Amino acid sequence: MKQVREVSYDIGDCFDDVNHRLGREPRGSGALVYFRKKWYLLTTLYARRCIATEIRNLKVRAQHVSDRRTRYGVENLTDKDGGDGGADNGDPTDRLTPPLELIGTKKPVGVEHAIAGLGGWFEEAKRDTQAHKKFLAIYGFGGLGKTTLAEELYTKFGDDYDCRASVQASQKFNLVMLLRSLVNQFQEQQAGASQHVSHDKIEELGQKGLKDMLGDQLKNKRYFIFIDDIWSVSAWEDINDSLPEKNASSPKTNGAIMVTTRFKSVAVACCRRNGRLHEHKKLPDENSYKLFRQIISDFSDSPIKAAPDGQITFASVNLTGDERALLKKCGGLPLAIIVVSGLVASKLRSGTTSKTLDEHLQEVNKALSGGLGTHLSTEGVKTILNQCYNDLPADLKTCLLYLSMFPKGIFISRKRLIRRWIAEGFIIEKHGRTVEEVAEDYFSELINRNLIRAVNNSSNGKVKNYQIHDMVLEYIVAKSSDENFITVVGGHWQTPFPSYKGTETVRPQKRPRRKKDGGEDEAVTCSVPDGI
Repeated sequence: MKQVREVSYDIGDCFDDVNHRLGREPRGSGALVYFRKKWYLLTTLYARRCIATEIRNLKVRAQHVSDRRTRYGVENLTDKDGGDGGADNGDPTDRLTPPLELIGTKKPVGVEHAIAGLGGWFEEAKRDTQAHKKFLAIYGFGGLGKTTLAEELYTKFGDDYDCRASVQASQKFNLVMLLRSLVNQFQEQQAGASQHVSHDKIEELGQKGLKDMLGDQLKNKRYFIFIDDIWSVSAWEDINDSLPEKNASSPKTNGAIMVTTRFKSVAVACCRRNGRLHEHKKLPDENSYKLFRQIISDFSDSPIKAAPDGQITFASVNLTGDERALLKKCGGLPLAIIVVSGLVASKLRSGTTSKTLDEHLQEVNKALSGGLGTHLSTEGVKTILNQCYNDLPADLKTCLLYLSMFPKGIFISRKRLIRRWIAEGFIIEKHGRTVEEVAEDYFSELINRNLIRAVNNSSNGKVKNYQIHDMVLEYIVAKSSDENFITVVGGHWQTPFPSYKGTETVRPQKRPRRKKDGGEDEAVTCSVPDGI
């Protein structure tokens, strides 16, 4: 498949080359046009020779791929359940679709004890009027749910403060963009039109101007700031130096700053003064089972099992061997659990086979048996994501890889993504449905498989914006680069998996299908009409 894809990309490049180098041939009749055509043929002789050579080479490569296919006995893909592209075996209109559900109606699993334990810190910060700033640092392995816990704390205790804001630092840290985001959020919470500053003026401010404006906004106020995904001590020091302190001119200024990070050294640096460390742990077996069953419960006849006292415990349930093995492979990592359960739920939702839940569990467990050890690591998460990717139909794989074009951590519009899919030609009419309806189905499938996360609803109940978990996006970018779907250029835009090398290297003498700039803002090259 990869060789066929490479040849198809190069054929497309050859077409573009022909249009670029031979697209100005004179047309018409008459003596003047005749001489112009002769001159055109003469001046484009070398270009036509090069293009003819490239076409011959492409024919030879295509023939070699066909010969290898015959030599190794590769057959056409058939509609076998469980095979590659198995999710596309049935008619999309026959798939069971879960009812519309408002974002945030389901409480996250396994954070209750952490919220109860950290609630005392917020109460203490609320009573303490002497401290200048207080800090809470949550650290742990990627995919443990640090951001989920922090968002719950932000929602529960944020109303106790005069103003609050949340930002993401990320690996490619930009202090000006972070300060601008804080200023804009606090600006929206300002009371009184006299304090209003236009958005354009804020965009024009530099680092010093943004610091001064942030100080004025938070003067004599109790503020709460949540900073997600800090990667270095230097980034934290720059952020901390930019936040206002209590002084003689603003004696009532008091702030609570909550941060998340993957690194304990960064967390320790954040809490050197008036701070508290919290190491976020993996889910225990009971909560792992509860989270797993919560996701597949809409498509399974067997409910979540509980003890007589109503508590869900591992000892009180009769788990199948495959179910227990799958949860063990996930290692208590929420990201792994929701992705695996999304994969199982997609098989139940397809409705194209008569297989039971236990049979689907056995199938997924067998697929994951080869690449996971007893302790889940970054490579183990990659193995799980790779299995979920391989289970996607071919069209949906392309749509998923396109998500690598967007920067990490941003909210992306559903309509914007769907229009881009259509503009790129990834979507075709199927089963009498329009391209818009097919694209909506693809987007819903990615949501239901938990590969992307809905963040808010529109007034009609549909998803308005979505977000990609940073570890899922890291996998997508690495996979896109490996498939020659994009080429990342510039600095460290994302965090590569340890085993991946050279994901930011432009291939020589090869024009990539798409380019992804390493900057903080989205900078992509793709055929999107104006206004989309």
